[in-house]
Amino acid sequence: MNNKNVIIALSIGGFVLAYYLTRKTTLNKAITSSVKKGGQQLITNVRKFVTTISDYGKQLIKDTESLSLKVYPDAGGFSIGYGHFLGTTATIKQINEAQADAYFNQDVSNVENEMKRYIIAPLTQNQHDALVSFFYNVGHKGFINKDGSKTQILQKLNAQKYLEAAAEFDRWTHSKGVVNTALQNRRATEKALFLS
Repeated sequence: MNNKNVIIALSIGGFVLAYYLTRKTTLNKAITSSVKKGGQQLITNVRKFVTTISDYGKQLIKDTESLSLKVYPDAGGFSIGYGHFLGTTATIKQINEAQADAYFNQDVSNVENEMKRYIIAPLTQNQHDALVSFFYNVGHKGFINKDGSKTQILQKLNAQKYLEAAAEFDRWTHSKGVVNTALQNRRATEKALFLS
């Protein structure tokens, strides 16, 4: 190969090398950008062990329970405030709003303590809020059946089958064996929040 051909070959080789390095740099930038975007999306969607209800979640429960400062008959007994169950007898006849809030906060805390006890799956904030509302309404039977076995919703949650768990909301819409419209609406709201 003469000197002219060597120079041409080196020039072509240099051009190819320069092109390769340029493409590699561009590709690396694209990959880095993609990873960053993907990482941000992953962080946004990641489930954590959320254990505290949000203000939105609290308001959701208050809105669906509604406030009664006077005692009223409830399933198997009497309630007051935001659905605070007094038992089979009611020694309290009337409360003020501050007392209703105190009962409410204690009831929410009790629900979250039970959730910590039974739910081992990580939850998003919306999932946590929806479940607090759900268990606030249905009580302990939402976790454990009468025979001591775990409910379907609890089993599916702990298996991290979140879509299947969401479908279980639709089963808890009966009152005294009859489909209740208010419960249907509440479950639909909770389910939508759980899936959001």
